[in-house]
Amino acid sequence: MNQTDLEGFHLSPQQRYLWRSQQDTSSSPYRSRCQVSVWGALDGERLQQAIAQVVDQYEILHTTFQTLPGMSLPLQVIADVPRINLEMLDWRHDASTLPPAALAERLEQLWCDRHQAPLNMVQANTLFAATVVQISDQHTVMDLMASALCMDSSSWEHVLAAIAQNYAGTDSSATSPVVPDDHLGDEDGAGNEDEDGDEDGPIQYIDIAQWQNELLEDSQSDALSLAQTQWRKLNLAEQFKLHLPLEQSTPPQSPAFVPRTWSLTLAPKAIATLEAMVPSYSSPQTVWL
Repeated sequence: MNQTDLEGFHLSPQQRYLWRSQQDTSSSPYRSRCQVSVWGALDGERLQQAIAQVVDQYEILHTTFQTLPGMSLPLQVIADVPRINLEMLDWRHDASTLPPAALAERLEQLWCDRHQAPLNMVQANTLFAATVVQISDQHTVMDLMASALCMDSSSWEHVLAAIAQNYAGTDSSATSPVVPDDHLGDEDGAGNEDEDGDEDGPIQYIDIAQWQNELLEDSQSDALSLAQTQWRKLNLAEQFKLHLPLEQSTPPQSPAFVPRTWSLTLAPKAIATLEAMVPSYSSPQTVWL
Protein backbone atom coordinates (compact mmCIF):
# COMPACT_ATOMS: atom_id res chain seq x y z
CA MET A 1 0.00 0.00 0.00
CA ASN A 2 1.29 3.45 -0.87
CA GLN A 3 1.75 5.62 2.21
CA THR A 4 -0.25 8.42 0.57
CA ASP A 5 -3.25 6.05 0.46
CA LEU A 6 -3.17 5.15 4.15
CA GLU A 7 -6.43 5.23 6.06
CA GLY A 8 -5.46 5.70 9.67
CA PHE A 9 -6.76 6.82 13.03
CA HIS A 10 -5.16 8.98 15.71
CA LEU A 11 -3.59 7.36 18.76
CA SER A 12 -5.34 7.43 22.10
CA PRO A 13 -3.73 9.46 24.93
CA GLN A 14 -2.33 6.26 26.47
CA GLN A 15 -0.86 5.17 23.15
CA ARG A 16 0.76 8.55 22.60
CA TYR A 17 2.49 8.28 25.98
CA LEU A 18 3.77 4.77 25.22
CA TRP A 19 4.91 5.71 21.73
CA ARG A 20 7.03 8.59 23.04
CA SER A 21 8.43 6.41 25.84
CA GLN A 22 9.63 3.68 23.50
CA GLN A 23 11.44 6.07 21.16
CA ASP A 24 14.37 6.14 23.58
CA THR A 25 15.12 2.44 23.21
CA SER A 26 15.55 -0.03 20.39
CA SER A 27 14.76 -3.09 22.49
CA SER A 28 10.96 -2.68 22.40
CA PRO A 29 10.44 -3.39 26.12
CA TYR A 30 6.86 -2.12 26.18
CA ARG A 31 5.00 -5.37 25.69
CA SER A 32 2.07 -7.12 27.27
CA ARG A 33 2.24 -10.84 27.95
CA CYS A 34 -0.14 -13.57 29.06
CA GLN A 35 0.69 -17.21 29.77
CA VAL A 36 -1.90 -19.94 30.30
CA SER A 37 -1.63 -23.62 31.25
CA VAL A 38 -4.34 -25.79 29.74
CA TRP A 39 -5.00 -29.19 31.30
CA GLY A 40 -6.79 -31.85 29.29
CA ALA A 41 -6.68 -33.07 25.71
CA LEU A 42 -6.42 -30.15 23.29
CA ASP A 43 -7.12 -30.05 19.55
CA GLY A 44 -4.22 -28.02 18.14
CA GLU A 45 -5.87 -27.24 14.80
CA ARG A 46 -9.06 -26.14 16.50
CA LEU A 47 -7.07 -23.89 18.85
CA GLN A 48 -5.30 -22.28 15.88
CA GLN A 49 -8.66 -21.52 14.30
CA ALA A 50 -9.98 -20.08 17.56
CA ILE A 51 -7.01 -17.71 17.91
CA ALA A 52 -7.22 -16.70 14.24
CA GLN A 53 -10.90 -15.85 14.69
CA VAL A 54 -10.11 -13.57 17.64
CA VAL A 55 -7.42 -11.76 15.64
CA ASP A 56 -9.95 -11.27 12.86
CA GLN A 57 -12.71 -10.11 15.22
CA TYR A 58 -10.72 -7.43 17.01
CA GLU A 59 -9.04 -4.81 14.84
CA ILE A 60 -6.48 -3.82 17.48
CA LEU A 61 -4.91 -7.28 17.10
CA HIS A 62 -4.12 -6.62 13.43
CA THR A 63 -3.34 -2.92 13.66
CA THR A 64 -0.05 -1.35 12.55
CA PHE A 65 1.45 2.02 13.44
CA GLN A 66 2.67 3.99 10.45
CA THR A 67 4.10 7.49 10.32
CA LEU A 68 3.69 9.77 7.32
CA PRO A 69 6.37 12.33 6.37
CA GLY A 70 6.24 15.36 8.65
CA MET A 71 4.37 13.53 11.43
CA SER A 72 5.85 12.97 14.89
CA LEU A 73 3.19 10.45 15.89
CA PRO A 74 1.96 7.50 13.83
CA LEU A 75 -1.53 6.62 12.76
CA GLN A 76 -3.27 3.39 13.68
CA VAL A 77 -3.71 1.53 10.39
CA ILE A 78 -5.85 -1.61 10.35
CA ALA A 79 -4.43 -4.36 8.16
CA ASP A 80 -6.82 -5.36 5.37
CA VAL A 81 -5.99 -9.06 5.69
CA PRO A 82 -5.27 -10.15 9.28
CA ARG A 83 -2.26 -12.46 9.55
CA ILE A 84 -1.59 -14.45 12.69
CA ASN A 85 1.86 -15.09 14.11
CA LEU A 86 1.32 -18.49 15.72
CA GLU A 87 3.86 -21.21 16.45
CA MET A 88 2.88 -24.70 17.61
CA LEU A 89 5.63 -26.70 19.35
CA ASP A 90 5.44 -30.38 20.32
CA TRP A 91 7.68 -31.02 23.33
CA ARG A 92 6.00 -34.21 24.50
CA HIS A 93 9.01 -36.45 23.92
CA ASP A 94 11.60 -34.11 25.47
CA ALA A 95 9.34 -33.07 28.36
CA SER A 96 8.82 -36.68 29.41
CA THR A 97 12.57 -37.09 30.00
CA LEU A 98 13.31 -33.75 31.66
CA PRO A 99 13.04 -33.06 35.40
CA PRO A 100 10.45 -30.36 36.24
CA ALA A 101 13.10 -27.74 37.04
CA ALA A 102 14.87 -28.27 33.72
CA LEU A 103 11.59 -28.12 31.82
CA ALA A 104 10.62 -24.88 33.54
CA GLU A 105 14.03 -23.40 32.72
CA ARG A 106 13.69 -24.39 29.07
CA LEU A 107 10.22 -22.85 28.87
CA GLU A 108 11.44 -19.63 30.45
CA GLN A 109 14.30 -19.42 27.95
CA LEU A 110 11.82 -19.89 25.12
CA TRP A 111 9.64 -17.05 26.41
CA CYS A 112 12.67 -14.78 26.85
CA ASP A 113 13.79 -15.43 23.28
CA ARG A 114 10.29 -14.73 21.96
CA HIS A 115 9.85 -11.51 23.89
CA GLN A 116 13.25 -10.08 23.04
CA ALA A 117 12.59 -10.28 19.31
CA PRO A 118 12.21 -6.79 17.82
CA LEU A 119 8.75 -5.45 17.06
CA ASN A 120 8.06 -4.07 13.61
CA MET A 121 5.44 -1.37 14.01
CA VAL A 122 4.36 -1.57 10.37
CA GLN A 123 3.81 -5.34 10.37
CA ALA A 124 0.77 -6.46 12.34
CA ASN A 125 1.93 -10.07 12.60
CA THR A 126 4.85 -9.01 14.83
CA LEU A 127 2.71 -6.93 17.21
CA PHE A 128 0.61 -9.90 18.33
CA ALA A 129 2.08 -13.40 18.55
CA ALA A 130 1.09 -16.71 20.09
CA THR A 131 3.29 -19.68 21.00
CA VAL A 132 1.64 -22.97 21.97
CA VAL A 133 3.80 -25.68 23.56
CA GLN A 134 2.38 -29.17 24.04
CA ILE A 135 4.05 -30.60 27.15
CA SER A 136 2.07 -33.85 27.23
CA ASP A 137 -1.19 -35.27 25.91
CA GLN A 138 -2.93 -33.63 28.86
CA HIS A 139 -0.91 -30.43 29.35
CA THR A 140 -0.40 -27.48 26.99
CA VAL A 141 1.12 -24.07 27.70
CA MET A 142 0.03 -21.08 25.63
CA ASP A 143 2.05 -17.85 25.64
CA LEU A 144 0.53 -14.70 24.12
CA MET A 145 2.46 -11.49 23.48
CA ALA A 146 1.43 -8.11 22.10
CA SER A 147 2.79 -4.62 21.89
CA ALA A 148 1.67 -2.51 24.85
CA LEU A 149 0.23 -0.15 22.24
CA CYS A 150 -2.37 -2.84 21.56
CA MET A 151 -2.96 -4.68 24.83
CA ASP A 152 -2.68 -4.37 28.60
CA SER A 153 -3.29 -6.82 31.44
CA SER A 154 -7.06 -6.26 31.50
CA SER A 155 -7.32 -6.95 27.77
CA TRP A 156 -6.06 -10.50 28.11
CA GLU A 157 -9.11 -11.52 30.11
CA HIS A 158 -11.31 -10.62 27.14
CA VAL A 159 -8.99 -12.26 24.61
CA LEU A 160 -8.82 -15.53 26.55
CA ALA A 161 -12.59 -15.58 26.98
CA ALA A 162 -13.05 -15.07 23.24
CA ILE A 163 -10.51 -17.79 22.39
CA ALA A 164 -12.27 -20.22 24.74
CA GLN A 165 -15.67 -19.42 23.24
CA ASN A 166 -14.39 -19.81 19.69
CA TYR A 167 -12.73 -23.11 20.61
CA ALA A 168 -16.00 -24.33 22.12
CA GLY A 169 -17.86 -23.26 19.00
CA THR A 170 -19.89 -20.49 20.63
CA ASP A 171 -20.30 -16.91 19.44
CA SER A 172 -17.76 -14.54 20.98
CA SER A 173 -18.95 -11.38 19.21
CA ALA A 174 -21.00 -10.42 22.26
CA THR A 175 -18.13 -10.64 24.72
CA SER A 176 -16.51 -7.66 26.35
CA PRO A 177 -14.28 -5.68 23.98
CA VAL A 178 -10.55 -6.25 23.75
CA VAL A 179 -9.73 -2.99 25.49
CA PRO A 180 -8.70 -2.20 29.07
CA ASP A 181 -11.51 -1.80 31.61
CA ASP A 182 -10.77 1.90 32.01
CA HIS A 183 -11.10 2.40 28.26
CA LEU A 184 -14.66 1.17 27.86
CA GLY A 185 -16.68 4.36 27.97
CA ASP A 186 -20.27 4.26 26.65
CA GLU A 187 -20.71 1.09 24.63
CA ASP A 188 -24.07 2.21 23.24
CA GLY A 189 -22.50 5.24 21.63
CA ALA A 190 -19.36 3.58 20.30
CA GLY A 191 -20.53 0.27 18.87
CA ASN A 192 -19.20 -0.91 15.52
CA GLU A 193 -21.34 -2.04 12.66
CA ASP A 194 -20.70 -5.45 11.18
CA GLU A 195 -20.65 -6.21 7.46
CA ASP A 196 -24.45 -6.29 7.36
CA GLY A 197 -24.74 -2.93 9.08
CA ASP A 198 -26.02 -4.31 12.38
CA GLU A 199 -24.70 -2.64 15.49
CA ASP A 200 -24.04 -5.90 17.30
CA GLY A 201 -20.34 -6.40 16.62
CA PRO A 202 -17.68 -5.94 19.29
CA ILE A 203 -16.62 -2.41 20.07
CA GLN A 204 -13.24 -1.61 18.51
CA TYR A 205 -10.33 0.23 20.09
CA ILE A 206 -10.25 2.97 17.44
CA ASP A 207 -13.72 4.01 18.66
CA ILE A 208 -12.39 4.24 22.21
CA ALA A 209 -9.39 6.28 21.03
CA GLN A 210 -11.65 8.68 19.15
CA TRP A 211 -13.93 9.07 22.16
CA GLN A 212 -11.00 9.81 24.48
CA ASN A 213 -9.50 12.34 22.08
CA GLU A 214 -12.83 14.11 21.71
CA LEU A 215 -13.18 14.21 25.49
CA LEU A 216 -9.76 15.84 25.86
CA GLU A 217 -10.52 18.34 23.11
CA ASP A 218 -13.75 19.40 24.81
CA SER A 219 -12.62 22.47 26.72
CA GLN A 220 -16.08 22.77 28.28
CA SER A 221 -15.84 19.42 30.01
CA ASP A 222 -16.18 19.94 33.77
CA ALA A 223 -14.44 16.65 34.54
CA LEU A 224 -11.49 17.53 32.31
CA SER A 225 -11.22 21.02 33.78
CA LEU A 226 -11.23 19.62 37.32
CA ALA A 227 -8.57 17.02 36.45
CA GLN A 228 -6.33 19.65 34.85
CA THR A 229 -6.65 21.86 37.91
CA GLN A 230 -5.68 19.01 40.24
CA TRP A 231 -2.61 18.10 38.17
CA ARG A 232 -1.43 21.72 38.03
CA LYS A 233 -1.46 21.83 41.83
CA LEU A 234 1.05 18.99 42.06
CA ASN A 235 4.74 19.67 42.39
CA LEU A 236 5.89 16.99 39.96
CA ALA A 237 9.56 17.69 40.62
CA GLU A 238 9.06 16.62 44.23
CA GLN A 239 7.04 13.57 43.21
CA PHE A 240 9.90 12.25 41.06
CA LYS A 241 12.26 12.33 44.05
CA LEU A 242 10.50 9.31 45.53
CA HIS A 243 12.78 6.28 45.89
CA LEU A 244 11.60 2.72 46.29
CA PRO A 245 13.21 0.19 48.65
CA LEU A 246 16.20 -1.57 47.06
CA GLU A 247 15.98 0.76 44.06
CA GLN A 248 19.12 0.81 41.91
CA SER A 249 20.32 4.11 40.49
CA THR A 250 20.70 4.31 36.72
CA PRO A 251 23.98 5.76 35.43
CA PRO A 252 23.60 8.42 32.72
CA GLN A 253 25.30 6.20 30.13
CA SER A 254 23.48 3.03 31.13
CA PRO A 255 22.18 0.62 28.47
CA ALA A 256 18.61 0.81 27.23
CA PHE A 257 15.75 -0.20 29.50
CA VAL A 258 15.43 -4.00 29.32
CA PRO A 259 13.08 -5.49 31.95
CA ARG A 260 13.99 -8.76 33.63
CA THR A 261 12.24 -11.17 35.97
CA TRP A 262 13.42 -12.93 39.11
CA SER A 263 11.90 -15.93 40.86
CA LEU A 264 11.62 -15.67 44.63
CA THR A 265 10.24 -18.20 47.10
CA LEU A 266 8.44 -16.62 50.04
CA ALA A 267 8.56 -18.13 53.50
CA PRO A 268 5.26 -19.61 54.75
CA LYS A 269 5.04 -16.91 57.43
CA ALA A 270 5.36 -14.17 54.81
CA ILE A 271 2.67 -15.80 52.67
CA ALA A 272 0.32 -16.03 55.66
CA THR A 273 0.89 -12.35 56.47
CA LEU A 274 0.24 -11.38 52.86
CA GLU A 275 -2.97 -13.41 52.67
CA ALA A 276 -4.18 -11.78 55.90
CA MET A 277 -3.50 -8.23 54.67
CA VAL A 278 -4.97 -8.53 51.18
CA PRO A 279 -8.71 -8.64 52.15
CA SER A 280 -8.32 -5.56 54.36
CA TYR A 281 -7.28 -3.42 51.40
CA SER A 282 -9.46 -5.02 48.71
CA SER A 283 -6.41 -5.56 46.50
CA PRO A 284 -5.23 -8.73 44.75
CA GLN A 285 -2.03 -10.43 45.85
CA THR A 286 -0.35 -9.46 42.57
CA VAL A 287 -0.59 -5.79 43.53
CA TRP A 288 1.12 -6.39 46.86
CA LEU A 289 3.84 -8.50 45.29
